[in-house]
Amino acid sequence: LITGYVFIRRQLLRRLRVQSDLSKVTQIQKTLLESAAMALIAIDKDGKINLFNPAAEKLLGYTAGEMIGKQPGVFHDPGE
Repeated sequence: LITGYVFIRRQLLRRLRVQSDLSKVTQIQKTLLESAAMALIAIDKDGKINLFNPAAEKLLGYTAGEMIGKQPGVFHDPGE
């Protein structure tokens, strides 16, 4: 019983460390994308925008809120 408790506790602590590390990496990525001077637009396989950084907002005149989830064929080549 004690062995099982120790195993579960270790697994939970490991999971918490991994979640914390992932959270830190996610925050770093978000900061980099938001502070990039270059316009960055990412689309999914269906051509829907899922990333539209502030530099893209300035360049194109649209907010991320207006563009994320949209499927403007202009950014997507279905043959790719």
